[in-house]
Amino acid sequence: MKYTIIISLLLINSVVRSQPFNLTVNNGIGSNVYNEGDTVHIWSNAIFGDSVFVDWAGTDSSYLTHNNEWHTTLIIPVNTNIGSIIINANYDVIPFSTQIDSTSYLLFGENNGTQSNITKECIYAIPPSPKGIVFLFHGTGGSGKSFFHKYENYNLIKDLVFDGYAVFTLDANEVTMGDQDGNGKLRWIASNAATANPENNIDILNIQTLKDSVINEFNFSLNIPCFSLGMSNGAVFSDICASALNFNASAHVTAKGNPDTYTRPDIVPIIWVMSDNDHNDSADNAAAFNNYLIMNTTQTAEWYLLKPSPLYSKRFLRSLNIISEEQSDSVFQRLLTNGFLDDDNFLSVLDINLIPINLLDDLDFSLNQKLDIRRQLLIVNADHVLHSDFNKNIIRFFNQTLSTSTINDNGIDADTYQLNYKIYPNPFNPITTIRFDIPLEVSYTSSLQIYNITGHLVESLFNEIFKPGIHEIQWNASKHSSGIYFAKLTVGNQVKTQKLVFVK
Repeated sequence: MKYTIIISLLLINSVVRSQPFNLTVNNGIGSNVYNEGDTVHIWSNAIFGDSVFVDWAGTDSSYLTHNNEWHTTLIIPVNTNIGSIIINANYDVIPFSTQIDSTSYLLFGENNGTQSNITKECIYAIPPSPKGIVFLFHGTGGSGKSFFHKYENYNLIKDLVFDGYAVFTLDANEVTMGDQDGNGKLRWIASNAATANPENNIDILNIQTLKDSVINEFNFSLNIPCFSLGMSNGAVFSDICASALNFNASAHVTAKGNPDTYTRPDIVPIIWVMSDNDHNDSADNAAAFNNYLIMNTTQTAEWYLLKPSPLYSKRFLRSLNIISEEQSDSVFQRLLTNGFLDDDNFLSVLDINLIPINLLDDLDFSLNQKLDIRRQLLIVNADHVLHSDFNKNIIRFFNQTLSTSTINDNGIDADTYQLNYKIYPNPFNPITTIRFDIPLEVSYTSSLQIYNITGHLVESLFNEIFKPGIHEIQWNASKHSSGIYFAKLTVGNQVKTQKLVFVK
């Protein structure tokens, strides 16, 4: 009798856990019937021209991991009995008056240690009244123009422009002058990371000069906020360059970085966007994560990891080389019938180089179309390539560093008021105290938020006006798992983030 009851309870639990729900994705991909507890991937449609994906909306969009990324996941908790969900993809266009063009500037070249003046092409996209400048750095063997000629790269540019950022690209010195260190690769200079600056690094000198040139030509404010974003070798350089030139922040995509960079006293905030299945020769996610932790002791940082995702029949529409729905589906079917997709449509090989290069030979694709198909396969397999899965989080990270004025709303000089902020004990178990002070005769709107290591908000401790004086608040983390968290304190216009270590 006892065992019959146990079996019955298990069966009941199984039925409850498998409660289905119907998902409808409008203007996107992912509609189907799923079970509560499933991790469901959804995607916006491929977009072209001036179009940009904005966000997701609809019933219960709060269950989305990211409601503003074109590709995200949805998990409905078990026992919710929600029945059906409708999610809508929203789109818009970049500003009509955005300038997308190229120009040439007199910059610098260095060949065998000899420096000379040379003319270098710069491609740019500038929205009306930009709030900041983002410099984009290509990977090994790449070029600045590739950001405008590849689907994912160009989506990044459009997302940045849509949010009000001007974007500029340039080629590394070695792309212009040839291989300087004899390693057979054309790269940005990322050596001597601890001390690199415009005086000893030709690439940093060129970015500094380019910045000064575009500010002058386009009549930008002299103190316009600047940012950098790099892929692979460009990511390593991005962190160094942003620090050397006192940029607001750097975005670091698929590279481990140079350890000496992250102990620089001038290190800037960095958002790390890594790939979980990176097969590049220099890939080392463990080393990258260690570099991320090192810099977190002194500077704000966030970490995002691209995981493998399922393939779907319209995936290969994401190409600037015009791949039709029929062509895209033909690739999907070819992979499926040849055993390269598992039952959930994830790639069944860890390395796409294991897929025969002649698999698509009779499908009448051009070389550029095949290259675009390969790039999409790398992305769904979470391998080494620039993708746009975290564009909006990168932009949010950049936006957090912006200050609308050097004088805050309460009349206190932001340059002279230094936010005093202390957390103790740290590490802690399970309670820690957060202490900060407010200057005399001024009341500030203040907030304190706790984020986990993936950048998700786990708790908001307060958001209210505090009177002058010293204030303390305790955080009890007992309901959370042990690990690394970040406390983000905002007082007036000032923001400071500190790392917390919760050890049970």
